[in-house]
Amino acid sequence: VVLMTGEIMTKVQKSPFQIKYYHNNRLLISEAKGYVKNDSLEMIDFNIKSNEILYGGGARALGMNRRGNRLKLYNKAHYGYETRSELMNYTMPIVVSSDKYLLHFDNAPIGFLDLDSKQNNHLMYETISGRKTYQIVAASTWPKLIDQYTNLTGKQPMPPRWALGNFTSRFGYHSQYEVEKTINKFKDLNVPVDAVILDLYWFGKTITGTMGNLEVFRDSFPDFEGMISRLKAKGVKTITITEPFVLTTSNRWKEAVKQQVLATDSLGKPYTYDFYFGNTGLIDIYNPKGASWFWSIYKGLREKGIVGIWGDLGEPEVHPTALKHYNSSADEVHNIYGHDWAGLIYKGYKNDFSEERPF
Repeated sequence: VVLMTGEIMTKVQKSPFQIKYYHNNRLLISEAKGYVKNDSLEMIDFNIKSNEILYGGGARALGMNRRGNRLKLYNKAHYGYETRSELMNYTMPIVVSSDKYLLHFDNAPIGFLDLDSKQNNHLMYETISGRKTYQIVAASTWPKLIDQYTNLTGKQPMPPRWALGNFTSRFGYHSQYEVEKTINKFKDLNVPVDAVILDLYWFGKTITGTMGNLEVFRDSFPDFEGMISRLKAKGVKTITITEPFVLTTSNRWKEAVKQQVLATDSLGKPYTYDFYFGNTGLIDIYNPKGASWFWSIYKGLREKGIVGIWGDLGEPEVHPTALKHYNSSADEVHNIYGHDWAGLIYKGYKNDFSEERPF
C-alpha cells in the first residue's frame, strides 16, 4: 500500500508488516519492530541510517548530536550543572535528523527517547501510556522543515511589543521602595527599561513558607496599585512571579482545600509533600474548579495593573508519581503541565481581556 501526501510517500508492506517513509523518493526512516510492549513500557522501534546525526529531545547539556543517548522524557530542573546535564527543565518528544526530517511523538506521558544507545542503528520511543501516534515532517531545507513543523503544531501568537524591550529583574525586590528606587535610577542614567519583574517577595517577606499566598504583602508593598500606576506613567510595565504550589503554611491553604482546587491522593484528599519552599499541595489545573480558581487570581492581578505573568517552577518542580489529577495521573500530564498552565492564562485573557496580548 502506498500513500502520498505532497512530497512525502508512505509505503506499507503487509507481510512481514513494515512502514517506510520517503521524501521525494528518498528513504527517510522505517519502522523496525514497530509497536512493542513489555511489562512497564510501550515502544515504537525504527531503523535509522548509520551516518545520521540526531538532534532534539529538549533542553540538555549533551552537545548538539544526541545520538548514542537514551534521553529521559521528564521535565526537571537541574541546578548547578557544569559541563553535562541530561535533564534541564524542558524535554520534548522530538527527533531532528541531519537528513532534514523530523519525528514528532504526539504523546504527553513520561518516557524515553532512545537515540541508538545500543549502537545498532535503531531509534526507539518509549512511554508509560497514552497515544502511540507520531508525525513525520520533511523538507528540502532547514527553514522549510521548521515551517512545516510549526504548521503542524501551530504558530505562537505575537507577544505585546513592550515584551521585546529591556526588563529589570533580581532575586528579588524586597519592597515597593526598592522597586521605585531602581526604576528611578534607570531613568536618571537614561538606561531604557520597559518592565520590572517582581520575584516572590511581592507575596511574602521570606523565601520559604509563603508560596501560595498569591496576594500582595502589604507590609512591604503598602501602595501596590499606586506603585504600578506610577511605573506605568514612566513607561514601565509590572510583571509578577507566580507558582502552582500552595503551601500548607500559606494564607490561601484553607481556601484552596475548601474550594477543592488541589491535586489529591488516592483517597481524594489534598496530596501534600515537602520541597525546598515548604510543605505543599499542587493546584490541579485539569480540575475545572482548580482552573477557575487559579484564573481568578490572575484576573485579580490584572485588575491591579499587572500586565505580565511569570509562571515559575512549572515543570512542575516536584510532582510525585502517586499524586492524582482530575482526569489523569501525575506522570501522564507532568510534561505538559506547564504548557497547559500557560494555556489556562491565554484562554483567560481571550475571554476577559480580549483586546490585550497576554505575556
